[in-house]
Amino acid sequence: MSKTIVVPLVAPHLDVNKVSQQALPIARALMARTDALVTLVSVIEVPREYAALVGALGLESSVQQDWIEERREFLEQIARTFPEGRATVVVRVGDPASELLDLARDIDDPVVVMTSHVRTGLQRALLGSVAYRVVHESEWPTIVVPASSEVSGAETARLQRILVPLDGSSFCEQALERMLAVLGTEGLELHLLHVIEPPALHPDFTALEYMSEARDWAIDYLAGVTERLSSRGITAVAEVRTGRIAEEIQRAARDIGADMIAMATHSRRGLQRVVFGSVAQRVLSESHVPLFLHRPMEAAQVEAARPAEATAAPSQPRLVSEVMSPPVMAVREGATLEEAERLMREHGTDMLPVVDWRSRLVGVIRRSDLPDKQTEASE
Repeated sequence: MSKTIVVPLVAPHLDVNKVSQQALPIARALMARTDALVTLVSVIEVPREYAALVGALGLESSVQQDWIEERREFLEQIARTFPEGRATVVVRVGDPASELLDLARDIDDPVVVMTSHVRTGLQRALLGSVAYRVVHESEWPTIVVPASSEVSGAETARLQRILVPLDGSSFCEQALERMLAVLGTEGLELHLLHVIEPPALHPDFTALEYMSEARDWAIDYLAGVTERLSSRGITAVAEVRTGRIAEEIQRAARDIGADMIAMATHSRRGLQRVVFGSVAQRVLSESHVPLFLHRPMEAAQVEAARPAEATAAPSQPRLVSEVMSPPVMAVREGATLEEAERLMREHGTDMLPVVDWRSRLVGVIRRSDLPDKQTEASE
């Protein structure tokens, strides 16, 4: 179990609606389940223009100290709502994401609990910057709480019914095991979910054949995971659904009344689909349920993994648009050579993937493939 729960909070004048404090009920629930300590942190980000003005007037030290004391008082007020001695406060100055990452690295076995986004007076979305970096760069789990959560900061959330999407990969199973390590197993009710996406048209098989094979495999796979969890005293049920993955995860969470969704930040077969650009991003943007996110390690072993004799999940052709990471750099096969040369020049690359009208990868074009006159024009 995690020893310290790190909760980033935004100053009241920048968070009038107390959105960042929606993470507190989850922190209270985790503390109750695991007996962990809580660290409340707030980072003061000083705009460059303002810092330059204050520095020019010789007021940098005194003004910054006033800000720190004001922020510390805010955090201590919230800390007093926790049991005595269980919450500490930290105030830092600098880039919020960098400071949070540095702080967590110095803590033994942390878990970060933060709200998905906070709108400041400058309309800056935390989701697009701080939360993204914390999840993408951290080696510890992060629980992202939707800003639409209806639980107030003074309450304690329920953490009992957990939805766990599994795709048959070790990545998703690592997220399951990490969630169990953080929350503990007592009183948990796990709902294991596998979503079968209808395949794209392909001459090598029919959709009906694939769907039948995929459902049989999913039922067997989930039954194996459920049995192994049961042998450890963990209650788990399994379900197979068909449709778009993100939509079915959201629907399942609503149907079962999930308290949390536990997911890996990378997709099937380790194709490096970053969470905030793929399935989990879509789940979070539409969900009212907190999301437990774990960045899996390639070589990690997981206890709930399928046995060695189990067969691999049935495969189907994947679309380039489903697995590529942003920024997207590709050229349609119907594009002109001038367009391809311009893209290479703008993105500083000597090669571009070529896709057809369905976004399927059909080849590559290299700078050496371009006529001499285009190569010369780009130099």
